[in-house]
Amino acid sequence: MKVPVVERALHVCLTCKSRKKGCDKNLPTCGYCAKRNLPCRYQGSPVAEEPVADAITQIETNALLLQMVSLFGPPSENMSTAPRRTWYHVCRIIQLAGLSEPEISRRYFSNFHNWLPVVSYELFQESLARYNSPSRSPPVDFSVLVLGMCLVTLQPAKLNTHITPHSLYATMKMLFAEAQSITCASTYLIQAGLLIAAYEYANGRPEAAHITMGSVARSAFVTGLADPSSWQTNGASDISSERLERLNLWWGVIIIERLILCEIKDKTQRPMTDCPSSEFPLPSDLQPVQSNTCSVGSCPHDCLPLNQDRKPCVFGHQARAVLLLDRVLAVRRHPQTISGRMVEIQQLDMQLQSFLSERMNTGTAEIGHDCSPIASAVRYVNRNSHIL
Repeated sequence: MKVPVVERALHVCLTCKSRKKGCDKNLPTCGYCAKRNLPCRYQGSPVAEEPVADAITQIETNALLLQMVSLFGPPSENMSTAPRRTWYHVCRIIQLAGLSEPEISRRYFSNFHNWLPVVSYELFQESLARYNSPSRSPPVDFSVLVLGMCLVTLQPAKLNTHITPHSLYATMKMLFAEAQSITCASTYLIQAGLLIAAYEYANGRPEAAHITMGSVARSAFVTGLADPSSWQTNGASDISSERLERLNLWWGVIIIERLILCEIKDKTQRPMTDCPSSEFPLPSDLQPVQSNTCSVGSCPHDCLPLNQDRKPCVFGHQARAVLLLDRVLAVRRHPQTISGRMVEIQQLDMQLQSFLSERMNTGTAEIGHDCSPIASAVRYVNRNSHIL
């Protein structure tokens, strides 16, 4: 049987070279770029020319994206305010992407939300229903959040669209900056900023994500997100979707900031947020409520501060993993003697093994969402295993 010959390039592709990734040199697209829907081009390879019609459509799309960020430009007759103009252009971009607000919501809450539940499904649907009418436009920060949800759920490889993640990302960044000049800080902007930082982190741009998280963390302090009184409850009767969302949002800032710090070049950088103690209330999964009883995962939600009285949910386990990761980052950051660092790493190694043993004994459906912080912690401990 004749084995098919796989064509390979002489050198790695430009994408893998810039990201310092292993490239299998497959033609016409390497495995790394194909898996992530990234543009793959080799040095000296000709760039395919676009048909004239496609090029014109792309120019029109780019012009529309530029209009998106012109919040301070001259108002038109029918769109005299920044909120109305912003929402109109967001809806137009969503249409050009072949999507709709309900479809974006479905994709977001069935996929991305499982990894980073910082937006309450009930609150988002209420806001979408309230503002999605010709007579009432949402505020600019809500429009930015909807566009951010579009960014993290866009699948260009499966759509016949000229709205690419790269162009949408650039628009999102500029609109986010202009929205901050109008609103300064809000829950919607913090949520949108987390989506931007998560997108940058997932696409191999930790330095850009680090800059974004600096703005997000400061906004969280300005809005009082770090103040326990904004989410603490006196009993189960006081629980509200707003309080649960704010608690999860604060944990989201803590978690994403530390994941990003593991990847940036400057290992001496400190997180802007302080990691809470083990008694700090753990977050919930913010799953849609099916009944009148609030739930955390599949278990009843009791008074928030009583961690010992309720089973942690998936996002709660991720928060627990970040508590360990924060200690790892502290060991890496602080100068110590070899003996002092050896003691710290030994203790962390035992705690990491205990956490992994506990998680491996759970159902496979829950394993995975808390792997990112634990993987970063284990990687550092293994890298310094020569000390043990």
